[in-house]
Amino acid sequence: MNNNKFLKIIAVVLLVITTAFVTRMITVRQVLSSNEDFGKVIVLEKYLRENYLYNKDIKDENLEAGLLKGLVAGLGDPYSQYLTAEEMAKLSETTTGKFQGIG
Repeated sequence: MNNNKFLKIIAVVLLVITTAFVTRMITVRQVLSSNEDFGKVIVLEKYLRENYLYNKDIKDENLEAGLLKGLVAGLGDPYSQYLTAEEMAKLSETTTGKFQGIG
C-alpha cells in the first residue's frame, strides 16, 4: 500500500514539473513570436551574457543605453541622438549660463 502511495506522489510531482516546463516553453515562444525583432534582442543578450569574454563586466544600464543609442542611430539622421541622463546633464551644463563676447 505504501509503495502505491509513493508512486502516486512521484507521478503528481512529475506532472507538476512537466506542466511548469511546458508552460514556460509556450510563454517564451509566444513572447519571441509576438515580436521577432525583440526576440533577437533577447537571444543576443543571453548569448553575450553566456559567451562574451568579459561577461562579468556587463552592466545592464550600459546595454540599455547602447540599445537605445543604436535605435536612434538607425534613423540615419546626424541631428538625432539619444543621450543618457549623465550625457544630458553634461550637455545642459555646457549650454547654459551667460555668454560674453562681441556681438
